[in-house]
Amino acid sequence: MKKEVINNILCISAMASEVKPLVKEYSPKTSKVKRGKVIEVSCNDKNIYFFITGVGRKNVLKNLKTIEHILDKVDIVVLVGVCGAIDERYKMGDVVIPEAITKRAGNEILIKNLDLLPWKDIKISKSVHKGVRLLTDDSFVTQEEKKDIRKKQYEISAVDMESFYGVSFFVEKQKPIYVIKSVSDRFNSPLPRESFLIEHYSKKSFIGMLKNFILHPQETYKLLLLLKNIKYAIKINTRYVKELLDRLLGVQT
Repeated sequence: MKKEVINNILCISAMASEVKPLVKEYSPKTSKVKRGKVIEVSCNDKNIYFFITGVGRKNVLKNLKTIEHILDKVDIVVLVGVCGAIDERYKMGDVVIPEAITKRAGNEILIKNLDLLPWKDIKISKSVHKGVRLLTDDSFVTQEEKKDIRKKQYEISAVDMESFYGVSFFVEKQKPIYVIKSVSDRFNSPLPRESFLIEHYSKKSFIGMLKNFILHPQETYKLLLLLKNIKYAIKINTRYVKELLDRLLGVQT
């Protein structure tokens, strides 16, 4: 892959909130950003396709199959969003650019040709951790003890719930893919219990969620704090990815 042939970029995320700020940067008039819908934006005679996969293995694999018809146009894929820190040194908002994505079954995929992208001197106030190993887990990794176990088992620096499946899909399609994540929770952040998160996100009605909040006030507080940190991490991620995309698109900043 050569830099000069990058004319069409596919930018994907698990949640709408992770990619919506980027869409607004390039297309301020776009009002709706929905899962499973491709948003195409033109810039400098080049195109960016934005797509939301949904959270977790099942959603990623199901929804990526729906965009196979545009892959012939795509030169490069950038997977963006947030992740949890496993390395104690990582701080909130730090940028993570993995060189290897692994999952608990032991499978691992290497991200090739990291140095081909124009990362150098991207201005950001947070630390950038490039060339690390990220774990995709099929469950919420919230307790510090669980994070420590994962770190020792897989020698990882960060964790999420989607990257392995997204990366493996595009590697199979022979599309260059890069992952850019930002830390939304540190190694020792006070996170809600896994059981609370599962129960919360399984609720189908506002009343059901409200009852869950009332029954578990401490877990609710932790969830609200996590959502605040996710918003901050997305802000940092957007700034970093925007500058990288501008360079690839030849936008003067």
